[in-house]
Amino acid sequence: RDCWMNLAVVGCGSGPALCIQIRLQVQDSNYKMTSSKIIRDTIDFNDPARLGFDFYAYGRRYTDIVTSYLDWEFQYEKKCWGEGGRQFHLDAFGNTWARALSDKSTKGEVYRGILQDSWHDLDSFTMPKLSTAADCPPVRELFESYPNLFKVGCIFEVSFSILRSLRGFENLMQDLILEPKLVRQVCDLIEDELELAVEGYAACGADGIHIMEDWGTQQSALIGRSMWEDLFAPGYRRICTAAHRHGMCVILHSCGMIRDLIPGLIESGIDVFQFDQTANYASPSAEDGIEQLADEFAGRATFFCPVDIQHTLVTGDRKKIEDEVRRLVQCLGSRKGGFIAKSYGRGTGIYLDSIGCDPTWNDFAFECFKKYGREMFGVEADIPELPSVVAPCPFESSS
Repeated sequence: RDCWMNLAVVGCGSGPALCIQIRLQVQDSNYKMTSSKIIRDTIDFNDPARLGFDFYAYGRRYTDIVTSYLDWEFQYEKKCWGEGGRQFHLDAFGNTWARALSDKSTKGEVYRGILQDSWHDLDSFTMPKLSTAADCPPVRELFESYPNLFKVGCIFEVSFSILRSLRGFENLMQDLILEPKLVRQVCDLIEDELELAVEGYAACGADGIHIMEDWGTQQSALIGRSMWEDLFAPGYRRICTAAHRHGMCVILHSCGMIRDLIPGLIESGIDVFQFDQTANYASPSAEDGIEQLADEFAGRATFFCPVDIQHTLVTGDRKKIEDEVRRLVQCLGSRKGGFIAKSYGRGTGIYLDSIGCDPTWNDFAFECFKKYGREMFGVEADIPELPSVVAPCPFESSS
């Protein structure tokens, strides 16, 4: 616990006395720093007591964060059928999805969007009600079960992702140029529901919102910053403002390299970036992606990252893994905060298997994060242990 002490130092001769305020860290047997406080202080750059974690390792979950996973399929009975070695289903929007029968880790890809043929179908389009799902007994019960953890409400898809499903990727890329007013019209419908979902999560006691929107390729963002500012920044500002109004932070997950969009995302109110592929941020002027991110954005936002899942973790090279952990902790974070350690996905059997990662490599990364967290903060990480799956992702148990 931080305490402050004033020391009066008498000056020599006729000079003024000096009053010096020093900071002490006092160990109080009756005081326990909660996980919620650790994550909040990390995001606020308010000198957290230790490194924050959300990690699956050794078949267990060690975490300061509990997440309620919510998507547009909530309380919607999927219509599923099999054909030609694939499983198909209709989602809540009316889009048809397909995946291989052997695929248990994803919900597949959109096979046909409900608005794919024509914008004229928008007149009969009905927006699903996500807002009724965020403020519901299961979410409240989950958050109430873990009062000392940082409670996050996760929303799987927002405007850009939903539009890709409704219209199809190629159609949408043309729409962004040819039909921007229709794009914004649908975004407004989506954002109405998202804002209400934020309010619902706030009513359940959430500390943060985690939205998922893949904006990048391996080399760059899918659209330019100017187009993003015109079409999508208004929605991000709306969602972030609603969350901040209730004292909640906003976390954004995006795959790919989105350097050009990060300034606008920060200005819109994003507090935390969850990136799984930091190596993609390397540039001719900075060969190391982590250092590039740190040079431009450390101290302006918090980063919530695993060891790079494409270039480092999957090699099993312990020297590379440890070196990357050190740079993640020391470059993106500091003693004041700014970095939260993470594993990829939800542990072995789902995500680690899908990228060809031996679980022992992930376990080693966990030990490295504890090591460099201990070096930075001077304390051993006493991380709460939760059941390996507290709130399953909607598509993980699909059959």
